[in-house]
Amino acid sequence: MPRPVVSQNERLLLHLLELDDHREEPEVPLGASQEGIASCLGTQVHNASRALSVLESEGLVMDRLAHIRGAPKRRRAYFLTEKGHKVANEVKGNLLKSLVVYEERGRAEETTLAETFKRFKTLTGSTPGFLDLVDIARGVDVVRSDELSKRLVPPARTERFVEAAFGRPKMSVLYGRENERKMIMDHVGGANSVMLIWGIPGIGKTSLASKVFDELSGRKHLFWYSFHSWDTEEHFVSVLSKFLESANRPSTAEERGRGAAVGDLFAPLMSDMTGFDAVLFMDDVQKASEKLVLMVAMVLEAAKASGTCKAVLMSRELPSFFSKTGDGNVTLELSGLDHASAMKFAESSKAKDPVKT
Repeated sequence: MPRPVVSQNERLLLHLLELDDHREEPEVPLGASQEGIASCLGTQVHNASRALSVLESEGLVMDRLAHIRGAPKRRRAYFLTEKGHKVANEVKGNLLKSLVVYEERGRAEETTLAETFKRFKTLTGSTPGFLDLVDIARGVDVVRSDELSKRLVPPARTERFVEAAFGRPKMSVLYGRENERKMIMDHVGGANSVMLIWGIPGIGKTSLASKVFDELSGRKHLFWYSFHSWDTEEHFVSVLSKFLESANRPSTAEERGRGAAVGDLFAPLMSDMTGFDAVLFMDDVQKASEKLVLMVAMVLEAAKASGTCKAVLMSRELPSFFSKTGDGNVTLELSGLDHASAMKFAESSKAKDPVKT
């Protein structure tokens, strides 16, 4: 039996049809942006951009600047025109009439895609995305209900907290810094998304953050990355995507597997981080290359958009991409230890108190 046939541009129209209720809203879903469209269609952003240009030239799609839900900056959002709405509904109507072999509980029969959609909804109690169902039906000879459930019903998120640490020093003793530790812990549980800990070399930024990492172990998903001047975007993204995937957040890893460019990863990063109870520690960010800095900024933007994921940066100076007054940002400038803590540290290293000598 022939499988349902749909072109890439028709898939794009079907995707935008599902977003039609948001066309006049001031804040729209991520799926209306180029990045979101590319992610939903399983393609790269430049391919989605090219397809959108063609559909706009045909009068089927329009665009406007809009606030993307969760993202801090306005982006270009895409919706169907009246003509596009008509064409998309025609495509959907023809697909609903197409015949497929549907198997449920070991019993297979020929039926329409519309009936398959209805039966699956009754069986699972969930409403699958129409485009998702079409994509599955056009890729198999028999549409099986158990396979549909695996692919269309979201799996339960893991409750096991995952940790990944690249270059983190383990601290056995930390002298003083009680107020600073409390400030970081308050940040993790507070409203702001990004904290920058900065100060001169050797002041204790890394030691302080590493101690907090230990305190959060088993209570949050934790990620640590120490930057070096030779690090590449690909290496950083590889480490981060593997961490997300190990926590049952596979979107970024899947997009990388499809060959997506690093600059096209905002949508999958935001998808992975939304609802993600995690803290991302990034040390020595002043050592990151210019290209890598852009990737770090994208990760921070995705963390802010997620509403749940927190980031803690350590740097010897204020990074170019970080603003003290930026929304969701907070800073902690480290100075020297108090005298009592300094004395304990000195005793541990058998140094003399300069005040008494």
